[in-house]
Amino acid sequence: MQNIGVVFVKMGQYSDAITSYEHIMTERPDYKTAFNLILCYYATGDREKMKKTFTRLLQVDLNLDDEDKYLPHPVSVGRGKGVVWGEGVYEGVGGCGYGWWKEDVW
Repeated sequence: MQNIGVVFVKMGQYSDAITSYEHIMTERPDYKTAFNLILCYYATGDREKMKKTFTRLLQVDLNLDDEDKYLPHPVSVGRGKGVVWGEGVYEGVGGCGYGWWKEDVW
């Protein structure tokens, strides 16, 4: 179902993506689905549902051990520059979603 929601987002069919993500959140909630659902609500301008989904996101279990919660972000340094790779929410010309990003830090 997650992949179906992503396809709907890429096609600009946010209401269909919302239906897919809402189903996942009722059956087996996870933080990626919650982020994508919040972004779909943002794209459709539904602020109230964005707030409610964010509250639900805060209640989702991340399934992390205590040690994993405090691991540093991966950093690789090359050619005099620091490059940080991470995972998170993005918004671009073709829409919005969840994925990997790269940022030069110096």
